Amino acid sequence: MKHILSFFTLLLFLLSCGSPTEKVIEKQQNIYEIQNDVVESEARLQSQIARVMELQMNDSGMMINDTGNIEIQSQIDSMQSDYTSFLEEIKKAEQRVEDMEPVSKDHTLIKLSDAFLSEYKSVAENEYNLLMQLISLPDTAYTMEKHQAYLNTTQQLNDRLDEAVRNFNDRMDEFMRRHGIEPNEPE
Repeated sequence: MKHILSFFTLLLFLLSCGSPTEKVIEKQQNIYEIQNDVVESEARLQSQIARVMELQMNDSGMMINDTGNIEIQSQIDSMQSDYTSFLEEIKKAEQRVEDMEPVSKDHTLIKLSDAFLSEYKSVAENEYNLLMQLISLPDTAYTMEKHQAYLNTTQQLNDRLDEAVRNFNDRMDEFMRRHGIEPNEPE
């Protein structure tokens, strides 16, 4: 979740900085909007994963609702749907970036966004995919070893995405300076 905060910092910067070139600011905002859509989709998935894990960690591993249906399967189905939506959002974002025009023949923003989205896609296809498999296991197959794998995978994906955001922000600062815009330092 730390990487989401970095995006809000970037948004505040984009809204508060002086504008020597409206085109540069406009492109930055477009890149932010594209990435924000991906981050919001990931946040929905993370929330659903947390809900499923909450149910998995109950003593019985299942909660029966008033109609007698097993709630956990419904939550797993929702999680799978959110995962599919996350993958689709990444694909849409990649297409939007591909369609974007560079700033005065400077492809830096496009390359930065491509690298960012590439890392998100890799994490989605690898770490999130593994989480989906682990979380979807029946109670009897969800062992302490599987739970440790869940925790390790969660840490790994957070580390990778945090690093992607740091790299993006650092390179964005360099880009802005090259275009005569002094980035605001987060407090």
